[in-house]
Formats: sequence, C-alpha cells, structure tokens
Amino acid sequence: MKFIEINNEITKKNLEFLYELLKARKHSISHIEIPSFAEHSSFVENHPYYKWFIVENQSSLIGSIYIHNDNSIGIDMLDQFEIFIPDVLKFLEQKYKPLPYIKSVRSKNFFLNLSPQNKKLQDLLISLGYEISQISFEKKSF
Repeated sequence: MKFIEINNEITKKNLEFLYELLKARKHSISHIEIPSFAEHSSFVENHPYYKWFIVENQSSLIGSIYIHNDNSIGIDMLDQFEIFIPDVLKFLEQKYKPLPYIKSVRSKNFFLNLSPQNKKLQDLLISLGYEISQISFEKKSF
C-alpha cells in the first residue's frame, strides 16, 4: 500500500479521484450537497488538514485519510476497498502521534466523527479498540 501526501501531489488525476470519492460517499457529516468540481479543487488545494493522503493499492487509488488539526481522523474508502481500513488506520497511528493536547481545543487522542447511520464502520472501529467518546447533536432548523 502507498500513501500519497496531498500537499505534495496535487495533480489533476488526484483531484478527479478525490472528487469521485466524495461523490461516492454513502454517509456524510461534512456537507449536504456535493460541491462543484471547481469548489472541490479549491478546497483540496487549500486543504485545512494537518496531514492528508490518498491511499493507493497495486496502482489503484482506493481512498483517502486525513488528520485534522484537532486530532480527528477522516477516512473515506471506496466500498470494495473498505477491508483495508484497519491497515490504513494502522499506517496513520504508527507514523503520526496526535498533536499536543490543548484544553477545550484539541483532544489528546486521535478520534473519528461518524455518521450515526454508518454502523459498519462503527462496529469495525470498536473491534479495533476505539471507544465511543461522545455523541453529538445538531439542530437542523430554528
């Protein structure tokens, strides 16, 4: 498996793959509507993440993973490659340590935010030793 760091490899191929990956998501917590390709490209080129990688396996792009500045991890794999999630998380956990804890700003541990509908990933994370640490609510309308 190969991990291509986004800020080192912003190519048209990588932008197109990340856009297709975004459009293929079944569960999303970061957006309601798919942005245009131009909006998405601008986001990628100015990404707000501490570290961001495209995951490649046997010359095929299969997903992406990032660490945000608050120590949250985002992982997005094409359905047929979800079996590699444990390996992808292991890479990140072995190569990087959480950024230093800042009270009320940054967690001391890595964590993932998931859609409540994504039961499959929830079960996988629990099997990998992750624990539920909080449940978030948002009010959709006023």
